[in-house]
Amino acid sequence: MSAWGFIAAAVLANIATNVMLKKLMAGASNASGIPLVIELVTSWWFWGAAISGVVLVGGYLLAIRTLDLSVSYSIVTASALIGISIASALLLGESLTLVKLAGIALIIAGIYLISMTQGA
Repeated sequence: MSAWGFIAAAVLANIATNVMLKKLMAGASNASGIPLVIELVTSWWFWGAAISGVVLVGGYLLAIRTLDLSVSYSIVTASALIGISIASALLLGESLTLVKLAGIALIIAGIYLISMTQGA
C-alpha cells in the first residue's frame, strides 16, 4: 500500500474511533470510579474504538515513514475533522450548519494546498 493509502486508512480509523467513543459515552450510565471503568471496557463500542485506534496509529506510522510529517499530520487531522463532522451529522444527529460547511470547504482548500508540497 502507498503512503497515501495509509493516510486514508488512518483518516477512516480516526473517524470510526471518535464516533465509537461518542456512542460509548452516550450510552454510559452515571456510575463513577471502578464500576464505570468496568462498564466501559465491557462495551463493544470500547473495543471497536480500541481496534480502530490501533489502525489509526499503525496507518499513521507507516505513512510518516515516507511522507513529510507536516503533510501527514495536517492531512490526517484535517481530513478526520471533515469526516467526523459529516459522520456526526449522519450517524449521531448533530447539526451540519452552513457555517460548518463553510469551514469544511476551507479545510479542503488547506488540505489541497498542503498536499501540493509533497512529492509522493
